Amino acid sequence: MAGGVFVAFNLLYAMGCLPSVELQEVSWERSEPFDKAASFFTDYFEGLNNFFGTELRRKISKYLHTVAKDGCVIRCTAGRTGSVTWRVPQT
Repeated sequence: MAGGVFVAFNLLYAMGCLPSVELQEVSWERSEPFDKAASFFTDYFEGLNNFFGTELRRKISKYLHTVAKDGCVIRCTAGRTGSVTWRVPQT
């Protein structure tokens, strides 16, 4: 996905614009009740593997029980965001 930012940059540059790219590291933690986390991960992984419906939910719940604390699951997310800005050249 990050490659899309640079494709846009190159296209804008080739068109005579003056693009600028800004990338930012992001991360956060979210504590969720067990049932909400199980539903999120079941929806997320549905269709991405050979398990479906109740079987997938059972496998996810089994794992989440090993990492849950006080009925909550902590979900950590890390990634990058990017933006491209540009000015149209004066003619």
